[in-house]
Amino acid sequence: MKAWRLALAALTLAWAAATPAAEPILVGQSAVLTGPLAPNSLAFMEGQKLLFDQLNKAGGVGGRPVKLITYDDVYAPDKAAANAEKLLGTDRVVCLFGTMGTGIGAAMVPVAAKYDSFIFGGLTGAAVLRGPKVPIYHVRESYADEVHRVMNHLKTVGVVRIAVVSSDDAYGKGIEKDALEALQKNGLSPVLSLRFDPQEKEPARTAQQVIASGAQAVYVIAAGMPAINVIRALVAAPVHPQIYTNSVASSFLLYKELGDKSRGIVLSQVMPPFWKTRFPIVDEYQRARRSAGSEGEGSSWAWRATSRPRHSRKRCSA
Repeated sequence: MKAWRLALAALTLAWAAATPAAEPILVGQSAVLTGPLAPNSLAFMEGQKLLFDQLNKAGGVGGRPVKLITYDDVYAPDKAAANAEKLLGTDRVVCLFGTMGTGIGAAMVPVAAKYDSFIFGGLTGAAVLRGPKVPIYHVRESYADEVHRVMNHLKTVGVVRIAVVSSDDAYGKGIEKDALEALQKNGLSPVLSLRFDPQEKEPARTAQQVIASGAQAVYVIAAGMPAINVIRALVAAPVHPQIYTNSVASSFLLYKELGDKSRGIVLSQVMPPFWKTRFPIVDEYQRARRSAGSEGEGSSWAWRATSRPRHSRKRCSA
């Protein structure tokens, strides 16, 4: 049996055995509810709420409703670890769900292992959180896959002077390593590689260094508002390199904050665009949004992550 089927079977059995039929199934989440990275997390949570609401209206799992308990970790690893301890040790959730970020996931993994539990659908593609000994079930591609595709594309179209700019945190450092390895694999070296403080709201100096480097393209590695702030500083210049970033940067937030100045920015994606309903998962997601009267875009990726346990009952019983 494939690893993902084992993970789905484990989740289904955990949900089925965890509580009496009359009680809700408890799932725990440590999320970024406040701070500069909150917009990404809140969009994810909007998507997951659609699915959980629909699931419970249809009778839940085996007749039991699913209740999600969420605590704010403000994107602080020590707070996330404390949340995981409370969720698993005190609240007695059957598993952890929808964690956001590399450092957050790394802090929660030992706690999940301590309670012989696991994390499902984490919002991270970091290499350090992947592997047979890491108790995380992923439903998205890795950051390494994303950045290698971007660097291969740039080399193919003749763009060889590339700057790499990353947030000075676990997330930025992890993908920076992947980006430098991807460049090296293509026989290239960055014209500039620097890190910036994600708490800095006006990183003009970072933008000036990128422009002065003579780069044809810059790959921005950051999440939420830190990414927006660097990109805002770049597009404010009369001339700037072509801007690339990855799926965590959020196209919705880019357009909301930058408006027409977001045109031309390239984001790699791990989910089909929310308007392409020829993809079954997008069609299902959009129908759920309309049914719920949702006006926000939410996160179809969160829908995908949340829908896996729902569909696992059918697969595991087949």
